[in-house]
Amino acid sequence: MRFRRRGDLVVADHTIAERFHGAPGIAHGGIIAALLDEVSCAAAFALRNVYVVTGELSVRYRRPCPVKVLIALSARVAAQHARYVTVEAELRRAGELLAASSGKFFFAT
Repeated sequence: MRFRRRGDLVVADHTIAERFHGAPGIAHGGIIAALLDEVSCAAAFALRNVYVVTGELSVRYRRPCPVKVLIALSARVAAQHARYVTVEAELRRAGELLAASSGKFFFAT
């Protein structure tokens, strides 16, 4: 994935390959979580210039995410603490929210 900074967001477009389906034609939830995790870590680096490791990630699946279609990912740093940042991320298809996450990303030392 290629990440781009857009103001206080980091964004990326991606198409999930067919081989990553769970139910036929629908992306596996683990792949969705991995994509949200990746864009969240990219946001911490691009927006705060820190390397992070995932400490906690909570994903809310709102709608099934089809494979082989273009999706849009975005993430922003919601808060910064002494040892970690809180990042919120979204996965959308044609503007429709399919999944969202919130997580704690600890500074790598």
